[in-house]
Amino acid sequence: MPVVAMGLYAFYVEETGKLMRDKRFKYAYKVDMYSDTTAAKILKLVGRGKRVLELGCGPGHMSQVLREDLGCLVTGIEIDPDAAKEAGRYCEDVIVCNLDEIDLTNLFERQPFDVVIMADVLEHLKAPERTLLQCKGLIQDNGFVVISIPNVAHAGIVASLMQAQFPYSDIGLLDSTHLRFFTGPSFRSLLRRVGYCIDHWQAHEVPVEFTEFAPTFNGLPKPVREFLFKCPDSNVYQFILKVRPVLSDEQDFLSQRLDMDIEKSIKERDIWMKNNYSCKCPSNLGQKQKGKFSDLVKKFLGIKNLR
Repeated sequence: MPVVAMGLYAFYVEETGKLMRDKRFKYAYKVDMYSDTTAAKILKLVGRGKRVLELGCGPGHMSQVLREDLGCLVTGIEIDPDAAKEAGRYCEDVIVCNLDEIDLTNLFERQPFDVVIMADVLEHLKAPERTLLQCKGLIQDNGFVVISIPNVAHAGIVASLMQAQFPYSDIGLLDSTHLRFFTGPSFRSLLRRVGYCIDHWQAHEVPVEFTEFAPTFNGLPKPVREFLFKCPDSNVYQFILKVRPVLSDEQDFLSQRLDMDIEKSIKERDIWMKNNYSCKCPSNLGQKQKGKFSDLVKKFLGIKNLR
């Protein structure tokens, strides 16, 4: 549940000199709000002078920027008591609890917030739907929720699966404490099911060759790597979004929109797969390699017309 304030990929770019990971805590990074990082993008969506509830605030590195640079009043929720104690330096209040076990609506019954932040938090929960539903009752009429979520459709993860691997690690896309996994479409569908409207959607891209999956990815034949590069969201490490509860008069429209989006996605997928995969294997492969390549692709996507 703790937040990776700098974003899941931050520890790979420490050499820029802009970031420095705090070694005392697993989920903690110095935040540069003027950088092109996940945390900076989240902070820009939050804005200035807001009353903020930060779920999974960790030791407060994002809370510090919210308070000192953006003039926000921050309340934190954190599962790690030591991290919560550190975050108390920057938050009005920090409550130590487990989001899967607490009822946020009872906890903040008369304390509406302008913004709720869930930065790399929902994937750690058993029931993210429950927390999302509770947050609807925590924000003002014009309030909103800012979320970042890892993308399980990243080419690095797909490359690992194609080699029968699913390499959990201490941190990253396959953090060993992740309980739920989402693609862009599946997360959009979840938000609509629990009654949220998406006002802003942004992809934070990290090419696979610069991630923890680089060795596995580079071990694949070149044609397979090229095939993966063509897959939707293959370079997207995280999605960053701003959402708000759906108004009653929007519900019917959004339900129809969801049905239309699903139908459109199916049609687009069929067209995309036909354009990208109804082709011959690369001519420079040997006969044995051609067979392996075709079998691999067909098995992975269920394609019958790859020759």
